[in-house]
Amino acid sequence: MAEKIKCDCGITFEVEEGQTHCKYCGIKLSDIGKEKPAYLAKEDKATLGEKKKGRGCLIAIGLLVGFFILIGLIVSGGEEKKQVTEEKPKATPKTESIELNGKVNFDGAQFHITNLDKGDWVNCHFILNGKYYYPTKTSSWLPGQKIGVIEAGNTVSVGSANFTLLDGTRFNPFAIKPQSLSISCDNGFESWGW
Repeated sequence: MAEKIKCDCGITFEVEEGQTHCKYCGIKLSDIGKEKPAYLAKEDKATLGEKKKGRGCLIAIGLLVGFFILIGLIVSGGEEKKQVTEEKPKATPKTESIELNGKVNFDGAQFHITNLDKGDWVNCHFILNGKYYYPTKTSSWLPGQKIGVIEAGNTVSVGSANFTLLDGTRFNPFAIKPQSLSISCDNGFESWGW
């Protein structure tokens, strides 16, 4: 039969064969009941030999948080904060919007748009059948991309499949007949119909 011992921690338990320490507080069985050393005499019996659970974890978490805060300070403090001010482009005198002079040919696959004006067409976009855009436009409320310059006397060729709806659907000339094409530029507008 195993021997029952009451430990200095206040718990009574049976000592198993080969056991040398209290399984609750960790004190040596041979030290139970002996006078405590001076450094242990001040401690409460309930905390005698008790492992301080969670402290190592808390220290590790604290060090990790401190490390990230330090890195954040180094990264943000190392750079000078620059006040970003966008310089607005100088206003160019707007020319009155005029009707553009041009012609359009469709060969079944491509639209050939010719600038017949004496001046260049600037920042242009095309709309086919009132809803297909070139260059592609992705939102009805955001401005789309534009073709920079179509020089006077030059012809621009645009493949019909390059015209897209807002959702990205491409124009298919085999399924849909081209009925109208309009061009809008900073300096004018023109529309052609078939």
